[in-house]
Parts: sequence; C-alpha cells; structure tokens
Amino acid sequence: MEPEHVRPRVYFDFSIGNYNARRIVIELYDDKAPKTCKNFLLLINGTQPPLNCAGAYPGGFPRYIPVCYFGTAAHRLVPDVLVQFGDMSHMDGRGGILALLAHLRTMPCENLKWRRLNVAGLVCMASRGPDQVTSQFFITLGDCEHLAERYTCFGIVVEGMDVLAEINRIQVDDDDRPRIPIIVMRCAE
Repeated sequence: MEPEHVRPRVYFDFSIGNYNARRIVIELYDDKAPKTCKNFLLLINGTQPPLNCAGAYPGGFPRYIPVCYFGTAAHRLVPDVLVQFGDMSHMDGRGGILALLAHLRTMPCENLKWRRLNVAGLVCMASRGPDQVTSQFFITLGDCEHLAERYTCFGIVVEGMDVLAEINRIQVDDDDRPRIPIIVMRCAE
C-alpha cells in the first residue's frame, strides 16, 4: 500500500502597520501544480543566491536582489477580491524573479482549470500575461470566479483567515496600494 501524500505547508508572518507577527499558514497543492510549488518553496526558503543586477545604481555599481519573499510588501490590495505580494525586484508590482528556472525570466502557468477561484484564501501565481509567471502571487479575499482559468492556483490558507480579514479592511489609494504597509517579516516551511 502506497503512503498517503502529505502536502507541504508554509507560513508567512506579516507586520501590518505597527503590529508584528500576524501569521498565515498555506497548504501547497504540489500534486496539482508541482513546478509552481517548487518555485514558491525556493522563494520561501531563500536558498537561491542573490541576483546581481549590474548597473542598477548610478555609476554602474551592482545591486543585489535577494531571491526570497522575506522583506517584501503587499503592493496591491483590491478589497473583497485579492491581496498581492512577491515583487522582490521593484517592490511595486512591476517586477518579479523566477527561482526555479533562473536562466528564464518567466515560466508557464500550470494546470489552470483544476480549481474554481470561488472562495477566500486561495493562493495563486500572478502573471503579466499568458505564461508570464515570476515570483508575484495573490491570495483571494472573496469569490474571484472572474479570474478562473487565467492564474495557477497552487495553495490554500489553512490558518490565519482572521489575518486576511484584517488585511481586507485596510484602506487603499487610487492605485490599489495599501495605505498601511503589509510586510513579510518571516516565511518558511
């Protein structure tokens, strides 16, 4: 008899404004989106070497970008829809880093039709278009059926729905940026 598959779990500790250590735990659907989960785990654990973005500073000095979610912020919040994280290169939603296939800038979406996006707490990879996945991801804050079949769903929040409810109440500016910083203070398996 084959042992039952146990899905991996990861956690994020967020600071929300001046409050620290608000934790969510995510169970990863590694049996449904294995490449996506592997990339996500690499970004959670921060095991990849920093990227050298030569000439990023005036005078041509290199800028090293950590390949990890630690220290990144929520850059987009659409109340009752989603909160988005994971832009470690620009911190504003314009960038992202791919850890799994470092020689590529993006990777394809994976297994798009397996899960409806109809509840809060689903974790999906964001993308800039078809098969343009990097490190950005979002967590649903409500029914997101209108996003179904466009984004890879690879996890679900199993602890910390109260934290998502708190995030959902944060005011945003005209560009959907949270008015209170939401920062990843810790993340791990």
